[in-house]
Amino acid sequence: MNNKVLNNLILCLTICWAYSGIAATVTNYDFCSLPMSSSNADPRLLPMWNAATVHQETARLATSDQLRGTSLAAYPTSYVAMTEVRDQERCGGSLAIPDRQSRLIGDLLADLMSRWLVLTVEECEGNVDDATGLCGSVSRTTNKRLGTLESALDMTAVYLSSHMATALLAVTFDDVFWSQEFPASTHCSEHPCSPAVMRARVDFLKRYKKYYDLNNKFLSSNISTVAESLKRACLIKGPAFEVGARIAERLPFEGLFKTIRDETFAAVLGGISAVSPDTHPMLKQVGSSYTTQFAEFKLWDKPPQSIIFAERKARALLSNMLLTSGLSLLGSRSPQDLAESVDCQPN
Repeated sequence: MNNKVLNNLILCLTICWAYSGIAATVTNYDFCSLPMSSSNADPRLLPMWNAATVHQETARLATSDQLRGTSLAAYPTSYVAMTEVRDQERCGGSLAIPDRQSRLIGDLLADLMSRWLVLTVEECEGNVDDATGLCGSVSRTTNKRLGTLESALDMTAVYLSSHMATALLAVTFDDVFWSQEFPASTHCSEHPCSPAVMRARVDFLKRYKKYYDLNNKFLSSNISTVAESLKRACLIKGPAFEVGARIAERLPFEGLFKTIRDETFAAVLGGISAVSPDTHPMLKQVGSSYTTQFAEFKLWDKPPQSIIFAERKARALLSNMLLTSGLSLLGSRSPQDLAESVDCQPN
């Protein structure tokens, strides 16, 4: 048995043991009030990540030996910068959600997306170009030797579509989350959950939607945040992308993000009836309940068609050939360029 298999087995057994007492454990799903965890704690064993852990783990990924000097570092690098700004806004700024239950849905969604991003990039085998989700994007970056901006755009399209939809579906089916924080009408006593239970959960998702929409403006207003982070990490060259990003922030790009993210939300609502929680890659069965798990990365076996279509549409809008063919003019670094720029250091 090799070390990776052994480590995964130990981690799985540890997490299974931790989940065995889940009924008696109260999880704090409020991202902004989460205390700091022990520096020695395995991040995968934490029920939730706070802002500090999100920053720590995504920054570790972006600067890891696995990604350093490759195009795969581009999206995680920009993600670190964007989530740092986002979390400041979420915990008291323009993205703060006054409605507690909507806020908790958003907090768990963001937690799942950050954790699954790290898990996917670290564990995706890189040989599934057509896979739905970020593993497909990782594979395309590696196998097609995409440049830094091409990879970042592809991952952005996937992150905002199938990745987000998969995470929001996991929130919808996380029985422990609903039983702890929401009224009895949302509690599932046996599976499959009754139509009435799922309708009640969907009602809360729809109430959350207006807060979900706040991120469209945030994304369109922070394109320069992405450009600056990539420049500092030497993942782009020249000033063109930074200048272009500042111009783009003055254009109506909020509508573009709204189109993609509305399609994502619709894909979730359309996928609920087509998904069994035991086939969802982010869920684990504990007793008679399902909850989110991080013991191992898994791919969708048969993702809902609505999620597949949402990803295809997002990639057509953000990572199509017409758009990406000009990215070299904006300073995208090719794999060869990165290999020849080993002495490049952040400013």
